[in-house]
Amino acid sequence: MPIEMTGPLSAQQNRNSTEEAKAVSVGRTQPTAAQQDNGRPSSADTVTVTDIANQLSALDKKLQNVPVVDVQRIEQIRNAIDSGSYKIDPEQTADKLVEFELAMDG
Repeated sequence: MPIEMTGPLSAQQNRNSTEEAKAVSVGRTQPTAAQQDNGRPSSADTVTVTDIANQLSALDKKLQNVPVVDVQRIEQIRNAIDSGSYKIDPEQTADKLVEFELAMDG
């Protein structure tokens, strides 16, 4: 599986990568003569996952239950538009558009 890097690593990122690499261990025993003959993989292969990977997995499961859209906020805005009380600040809108464009240009 290729890993794409988009820029130099900071000293902290490099240190973290090295520490994480040390924390992951993969083991394999040599195949027995019978396994070599029949070509079946060894059943003694092991993989150890870091605590960070376990935490990321748990976080991913939690995030799957979080709605992508804030339904209450949408309802508030919809009601404000319907009642005519929703105010648009053109200067703030323009500032945000410029900020977005600058972020997209890098």
